[in-house]
Amino acid sequence: MSNIFVIDDSISVRKALELALKKEGLNVRTAASAEAALEQLDSEPTDLIIADVIMPGLSGFELCQKLKADDRYRHIPLLIISGNVDADTRQQAHDVGAAGVLKKPFRQEELMPAVRHALASAAPAPEVTASETPASDTAAAEAGAAAMVNPPAVEARPQPHGSAFSAMVDRAAQVPGVLSAVLVERSGEVLERRGDPLPENIGQFARFYMGTADFLAGQLGESSAGPLELELGSKRLTVRGLGDKLLLTLSRL
Repeated sequence: MSNIFVIDDSISVRKALELALKKEGLNVRTAASAEAALEQLDSEPTDLIIADVIMPGLSGFELCQKLKADDRYRHIPLLIISGNVDADTRQQAHDVGAAGVLKKPFRQEELMPAVRHALASAAPAPEVTASETPASDTAAAEAGAAAMVNPPAVEARPQPHGSAFSAMVDRAAQVPGVLSAVLVERSGEVLERRGDPLPENIGQFARFYMGTADFLAGQLGESSAGPLELELGSKRLTVRGLGDKLLLTLSRL
């Protein structure tokens, strides 16, 4: 029985994948970040990793790069999952050595062929004996593993998201009755704001509600959820999915 490691900061995506994979008789464990996964990787055998492309901390691409650079893990195939799959995403996945890319939300008939193909194409695990690992090399390996699990802090830098998205936020903010318009990553990171200030954690709330809606849509046989509307007293909060981003608008009722 194959062992699958699912890594995604969205609990709804983790649960959806766990249910789908266990339904096929696969062992599944999950982690909410690449860093957490690296800490757990040696605790159980792993035959395949499925990782979200955008997560707090290391991205799925960066995780794949680290694993492919490490002789202990380079044999493990890794599937990237993303809400936005285009030619650039596929090229990046190829460049870092990923086994493939899956678009979220996914159906069982799309997921399992990709999983089976990745498992079938996996390289054999390296065989390491005690005589091949002198004490000095062991110490160096442990130090390297610690550095990988606890990478040095890197100053966050804004990610380009395109003038088309900026124009969309501008247009949304100019609609009569709209008080605020916010563009966020699916991870919850706020990219742009217009209008009245909203709570700093508004992106995390939007991520939770849209992730939950997408999960329920999948359980009902739908490809994805449409815009969400929440009535909050005299105001309405609307969340719309835009590929790997979300557009939030707060308007008067």
